[in-house]
Amino acid sequence: METEAAGESMQSTEPIKTRSFFSRLAGTYASPRETFQDVGRWPGVLWPMIALMILGMITTYCTSLKVNLQSMAVEQIVDQQVAQGNMTQQQADQLRERVSSPSIASAIASVVFAGLGSILVVLIAAAVAKLVCSAVLGVENQFKSVFSVSLYVWLAVGIVHAVLFLVILYFKNPADLSVSNINSVVASNLEAMLTGIMGEDVLPKYLAKLLGWVDIFAIWKIALLAIGYSAVSRKLKTGKAAAWIVAVYVVLALIGSANPKKDMIDAINHFFPDKASVPSIHQSSFIDKSCRLGKNLRIGPNVVIEEDVVIGDGCSIEANTVIKKGTIIGKNVRIKSCSVIGGNGFGYDKGEDESAYQFLPHFGRVIIEDEVDIGSNTCIDKGSLSDTIIRKGVKIDNLVHIAHNVDIGENTLVIACSMVAGSVVIGENSWIAPAASIRNGLKIGKNCTVGLGSVLTNDIGDNSTVLGVPAVDIEDFKYLRKLQKEMLKSKK
Repeated sequence: METEAAGESMQSTEPIKTRSFFSRLAGTYASPRETFQDVGRWPGVLWPMIALMILGMITTYCTSLKVNLQSMAVEQIVDQQVAQGNMTQQQADQLRERVSSPSIASAIASVVFAGLGSILVVLIAAAVAKLVCSAVLGVENQFKSVFSVSLYVWLAVGIVHAVLFLVILYFKNPADLSVSNINSVVASNLEAMLTGIMGEDVLPKYLAKLLGWVDIFAIWKIALLAIGYSAVSRKLKTGKAAAWIVAVYVVLALIGSANPKKDMIDAINHFFPDKASVPSIHQSSFIDKSCRLGKNLRIGPNVVIEEDVVIGDGCSIEANTVIKKGTIIGKNVRIKSCSVIGGNGFGYDKGEDESAYQFLPHFGRVIIEDEVDIGSNTCIDKGSLSDTIIRKGVKIDNLVHIAHNVDIGENTLVIACSMVAGSVVIGENSWIAPAASIRNGLKIGKNCTVGLGSVLTNDIGDNSTVLGVPAVDIEDFKYLRKLQKEMLKSKK
């Protein structure tokens, strides 16, 4: 009896042997819970960090042998800049030539940064996990244990993904690869699967982005992380861990878009289409026979379209709107109810005896380019000798008056109750706030803001912000307001 008791005592005090790095890596595939419990007792991060960095470097190096990653990224950026007019074709060709044959130093740097980037991603993930466990779930664990679990999970899943990626990449034609699709070489997400079945450009862009996050390897990684975090934490069940990991992942998927607000609008329009958007021409509308009309138009009740008007494809003109003679409207333009486009401007002059005003005839037109929106009860006058031009992407609110010969640059917003007098030129990407008034003949630069209720009486250059009556630069406005307050205080 004493011998048995002594044997049991020795067995209970005998230390449990920790697993080696390779044993833990194999256990992540075969028996993750037991492996992560071992990690929780003796967390080690050095060897998995080294292995993960080497994996990232090998994957990047092997990929660079097949495609020029730097050139691929630059190609996409260059195409966007040329399309937006920020770069000439000659400058684009020079930049392409520079990156077509990268230096050895840049190649080595990209490989090293890929390895370090993998470690940084895991470190951030572990930090978020520790923060959620401590601050949200009230669970106790050690950051080193959480970090170690994250490293083994990323490494185990990464090895399988890297092998599949490189094997499939070997048989791919480099001409078929781009920045946008290189991550879908392994068709492990719903976007890649559905694109392969339905073809490219069939799925709406916002839906394709969202489906790209529904990935087999991501699901596998979430499952392993949930098991691992519960194994190294006190009072944390696997289901609860999986729930908050999925919640964080969903948030990342939703904010991963470059323009989440636009994607949300696209989603609403896709699933809840506007019934009024169905192409139709109301029987009560009047359209002169000389007009040239595009396809898929929506023309509402009592719309009047006079002679020689040109309207592009996909336009919408709502009820009681009048489009005057000679107006030219581009594609996908929306004009809301009760607006008048192309009427005569307010041009009068006194005769020699100055006894009465005489009307000055207007021979110009209104030219509205593509993708323009015009609000209700808005008037845009035609030019006297030259044309009034509303350029691509301009958005004009309700109750706005645009006088003759005005030229509004691309993607400018003119908000409700604003008045733009004759021959004003407004640069692109500007913002004319509600109830602003702009004196005739002024020039407003690019990227400018005219503040709420301001009265602009002088030209302003690019990137200016003005407000007040009369409108002054925002810094001058602040200074004047400061002086005004000091004067009021001194009178008291």
